Amino acid sequence: MQQAGQHSKNTHGATGFATSADEVREESYQAIKKEIHTHIIDEMPDDLQRVISQSSADQKELRRLVEGMCADAIKDNPFAIPLGDRERLVEELISEILGLGPIEPLLKDPSVTEVMVNGPDSIYIERKGRLQKTDVRFQRTWTGHGKCADSQTHPVTS
Repeated sequence: MQQAGQHSKNTHGATGFATSADEVREESYQAIKKEIHTHIIDEMPDDLQRVISQSSADQKELRRLVEGMCADAIKDNPFAIPLGDRERLVEELISEILGLGPIEPLLKDPSVTEVMVNGPDSIYIERKGRLQKTDVRFQRTWTGHGKCADSQTHPVTS
């Protein structure tokens, strides 16, 4: 793994156009998060995966277990994620494994009255009666409920 944010400003992304340091840092963060997520799922015992998929499972206990697995994965390579991003990383991984991934914060936001997923990178919310496009997007992510959010398929399928 590489350290997030180690690129300099005005580097060129896959498109050949200049990207900001923040964009490069975010791309690096997302790549590391994906690598850690894959590692956690690969290392997760089958019985725990089955328990996660059951709606009757104790969510607090599952969160504690997944939080520990995230901490262990980060501890294995402490320089991959800057200290300031670790809490965000753990919360996002927990949302992806136990919840609905990147839309979980939108669903918990009391000011959001509706969340509309029209595609992996086309997510809208309604707030105060007004429709707003978000920057939230799905990447290929398997959630604990056996659902996949993927740009090659429907955003959430069972």
